Amino acid sequence: MKKYNFQILGLIVGLSYLVGVFLVVTMPENPVLCLTPLILAILGTLGLCLMKRKQVTALMQSKYGKTLASNVIGFFLLFIVLALVNYIAVKRSFVWDIGARKLNSLTDQSRNVISNVSEKIEFKIFSSKEHRDSIRALLEFYKNESTSFSIDYIDPEVRSDLVSKYQIVKSPTIVIEAPLKDKKVLVTEIRELNITNGLISIQRERDPILCFSYMKGFEDTTDVGYTGFLHVLKESSFKLNIINLLAANEIPRQCNVFSILSPMSDLMDSELEKVRKYYDNGGVLLVGFSPMLNGDKIIKLRSYIEDLGLSIANDIVIDSKFNLNGSRGSAPIIRKFDDLNINTDITGQVFFPISSSVTLKDLKQEKNYFPLATSSNDSWAEKSILELVSENLKYDEKDVLGPIDMAAALVENEKPRLIGLGNSTLVANKFYQFQSNYRYILNLFYWASGEDQLTSVQAAALPEKPVFISDLQKQVILYFSVVILPLLMLGLAFIQYRRRSLS
Repeated sequence: MKKYNFQILGLIVGLSYLVGVFLVVTMPENPVLCLTPLILAILGTLGLCLMKRKQVTALMQSKYGKTLASNVIGFFLLFIVLALVNYIAVKRSFVWDIGARKLNSLTDQSRNVISNVSEKIEFKIFSSKEHRDSIRALLEFYKNESTSFSIDYIDPEVRSDLVSKYQIVKSPTIVIEAPLKDKKVLVTEIRELNITNGLISIQRERDPILCFSYMKGFEDTTDVGYTGFLHVLKESSFKLNIINLLAANEIPRQCNVFSILSPMSDLMDSELEKVRKYYDNGGVLLVGFSPMLNGDKIIKLRSYIEDLGLSIANDIVIDSKFNLNGSRGSAPIIRKFDDLNINTDITGQVFFPISSSVTLKDLKQEKNYFPLATSSNDSWAEKSILELVSENLKYDEKDVLGPIDMAAALVENEKPRLIGLGNSTLVANKFYQFQSNYRYILNLFYWASGEDQLTSVQAAALPEKPVFISDLQKQVILYFSVVILPLLMLGLAFIQYRRRSLS
């Protein structure tokens, strides 16, 4: 009967160890629940040793017992070392993304933003269990980059008080909170772009304001409109202000940048005076002129930009070698970006569809002139615009041989003052699927508005998503590959060694 009780107790102790290990792997966030079966298993082991204390004493005094105790202690110390390595890896893990497109790691822009975070940031995730693992996997990328981040998971069905406090209207939602500043940002579209922009927003005193001269394209949802471009700017933590120069008294000084894109008619003297006053007071201008096939209709505005130092000619840049397929050279691909690290990280192709050339008008400002987009050596600035519709489009003595600048800037005290684009339709709705075009212009606006922490546009048209592994899967992979399998192999090796030594 005693032997039968001993076997039952031994079975219970063994099951307690298995349950304890399983809980440690699957529910490490509940230490009390994990330690309870392990403590009971240890107490049971001590009880078994007391029940068989004579046999245990004799075993430990024998040569075999001493060898066994030495091996058990060695295995235990090895387990402690592995547990310590695992703890360090969890607290400060290293992510190695071997993919060519880096879809399973943060962009360099996000890392740049994170490196400037010095205060404590709290991520509060309001989500059901269905989305929790994938969101946590994304936020772990951020947490691995900085010890200033903490992650808290909240079930919106259980904590209705916190749902009301943070005004949560959609699940899942990430609340990015800076307790010291008493500021918070809600992210409802769970993407790296939105989370990174949330970090930028929560660190600055106010979001930069981009002001635009009104044009019908901002309300046009067709291919020639700019509604997609405005959407991208809003998603990038900019505040937008569309100004009717005729109705407004002046351009607000709060505008970080004032833009005039693709004007179809010239400005009136009163409108031009408001632009001049804004610029003279230290404002930043960004203008984009498209070639006019039926004659120049923006003579006053073009002349004013020339007076400031930039010339945006009414011509067309043609590139016979590097161009968008089917454009007959009229959509040159940028072959050289700027030397100011604004767009030097773009890996995709950026093209200017039917672009004018941009040159320095005032040679006295040569040191302040910086090209932002340059075509290849096989390009030229076509001065006879009507040749574009002919079949004999080629370089002649009236044209300007490339490379040609299609965008450039004038800088004062290392800060941009005037940015000229030979075309602004590269971010029209018809080109919304071309991520690189939008990223190029977005980075220019970040630079012009004084934002050095650039983020990349991940267009909704791109379906690629990172592959996420849940915590349970990661824990099982870790323990079975690093702990359990090596211990089993060592155990089998020890048994084989004992069999050979006894035979």
